[in-house]
Amino acid sequence: MKIQEVSNVVSGSIPFDELSGGIDLYRTLASGQTYRWRREDGHLFEPPTSLPTPWYETVAEGAVIRVRQEETSLHWQGSRDIEEHVRHMLRLEDNLPNILEQGPTDDIYQEAIEAHRGMRLVVDSLYIGLISFICSTQMHVERIHKMVQTLMREVGTPIKLDGRTYYAFPTPEQLAACSEAELRACGLGYRAPYVRETAQALACDEAPLPSTPHTEYEQLREQLTIYPGVGPKVADCALLFGMGCLEPVPLDRWIQRAIRDHFPSCDRDSYAETSRAIRSYLGPYPGYAQTYLFHHLRTS
Repeated sequence: MKIQEVSNVVSGSIPFDELSGGIDLYRTLASGQTYRWRREDGHLFEPPTSLPTPWYETVAEGAVIRVRQEETSLHWQGSRDIEEHVRHMLRLEDNLPNILEQGPTDDIYQEAIEAHRGMRLVVDSLYIGLISFICSTQMHVERIHKMVQTLMREVGTPIKLDGRTYYAFPTPEQLAACSEAELRACGLGYRAPYVRETAQALACDEAPLPSTPHTEYEQLREQLTIYPGVGPKVADCALLFGMGCLEPVPLDRWIQRAIRDHFPSCDRDSYAETSRAIRSYLGPYPGYAQTYLFHHLRTS
């Protein structure tokens, strides 16, 4: 594939005193919410040992995006002015203390928000979230990241900036053009036909993605389950981390364990009923509470 070469590097900083609750880039980008980012030193899942942190990098809307955490600000570089993209993708406008204080009073949640201060939710896109979490089934976070990064490198559009090559997340058309064998070679295994068939449906507009976040949440989740390999948990992940809907609580094994050990009154006979119960229990921002619980249980 032809490499797009860009020469212009634009940079800027976002002071932490503009951000309610600050940000911890490591916890935000290595917490299993997104798999499109990589770290310059190759150690995304290891906490940085000093400031400034290494660069965290991705491609969005055709632009290279690099961010790093410094003492008093979030510094960014891009192939054009990408500050608005950074603010959107890292939800920098969220009032983090206000959101987190409205969660439950249970000890396990209080432990989680204390241990992972500064972790924000991300917004990728509904499409990127859908494909990424189709890839996630029966996989741990580090392996999912490796799979998605391989998919980007082998299928996505390469962009060269300042002597280095970056890769965009593959478009539906690019994935649809791959054979199942090519996708399996990227490590997708049995997920390869699901990704290919979903991409084909999107590329030909046979089954377009929901376009509005104003549709009732459970209806959106149901609409996403028409795609191959998408059940309610994958749909919830795509809505939470792709569309930025804060209502979903994906019922993966870590949240199911939390329900069993800490919130047993929320256990119900079906995914839908358990989802309603735990969302109600976790407060007005259940997606945030879920992400803190998930990351805390997974890493503690």
